[in-house]
Formats: sequence, C-alpha cells, structure tokens
Amino acid sequence: MFFNFLTPIIMLLLGIYFKLKPCEKIGDNGFYIKRSKKSKQAWDFTQRAVPNILTKFALLLLIFVSIFIFLSKYLDWSILKIQITCFLITIICIIFMIIVIYYKIIITFDKNGKRYKNNN
Repeated sequence: MFFNFLTPIIMLLLGIYFKLKPCEKIGDNGFYIKRSKKSKQAWDFTQRAVPNILTKFALLLLIFVSIFIFLSKYLDWSILKIQITCFLITIICIIFMIIVIYYKIIITFDKNGKRYKNNN
C-alpha cells in the first residue's frame, strides 16, 4: 500500500524543494511553458506559483488516497483493484493540477509574457 503514497510524497517534496530553491535563470530546470519563458516577470511568477500549487495538490492527493485506502478495507476489494483505483485518482489529480497551472499563467500573462493590467 505504500506505493499508493509514493507519488504524492514525491510531489510534496518537489514542491517544498522548489519553494525553497526556485530557479532564477530563464530556461533552467524550472517549471516553464512558452509564456513563462517570454519575460523575467513571467518566469519569476511561475517559479513562485507552481511550487505552491504542487504542494497543495500533493496534500490533496495524500488525503484522497488515504481516505480511499481507509474505505477500501470495508469494500472487500482485491489489492489489484485498490492499486488501479489509487493510480486513476493520482492521474486525474495530476491532470487537473496541470490544467490549474496553465490556467493560472494564461490568465496572468499575455502570449508575449507581459502581465495583464488587471492582475497586479
């Protein structure tokens, strides 16, 4: 069952690491999409925002997997069924996290990397 917690734990550790040591140079091993590489302001925003999102989703995923594993003891499911369901929960959470990251950057910066006027 520890395998089910491996992905959220790694996500949490990466989120904490990148929160403490954000990548300062554009294009280095940081979190980037095309918009974040267009300007220093967009890059710095991405390096601050993504670790926060990653940490929140890791904690959310830890909670979901914990609840599911707790409830699965009462469902009389096989180990394989539990593993597959936890894997699907993890994949759905990661996809949703990626969508949130892209959305946050897209609503904050235009395609040239300049911050929209209504977003301070």
